[in-house]
Amino acid sequence: MRNYLGEDSAESSCAADRGHRAHTGHAVTERIQCSVPFCERTTAANQQFTQWVCSEHWKGLPRQRRLAYNRAKKRWQATREEKDQIAADMLWKRLQQAAINRALGLKEGT
Repeated sequence: MRNYLGEDSAESSCAADRGHRAHTGHAVTERIQCSVPFCERTTAANQQFTQWVCSEHWKGLPRQRRLAYNRAKKRWQATREEKDQIAADMLWKRLQQAAINRALGLKEGT
């Protein structure tokens, strides 16, 4: 078996690789890390998104903003119009930045 350095070894030296395979019998999948710096939470990578905010940081955002983003996202998924995609993307960027600012202790709007 090759370790994370690409060297042949009897056991993998990557703890995540060993632990995941020991419990599931499957190889480790690609992961996406939370967008907030220094947050170590991850989710499985898929084709739908490349950025993610974990539930701990997502819950800290104002509920009305989260609802507005979810409405815009659903509208874009229903219409597939470019203007709806742009609106959803803009709201996502604002929410993502707000989560980062909140985690870093910065005031809203900075």
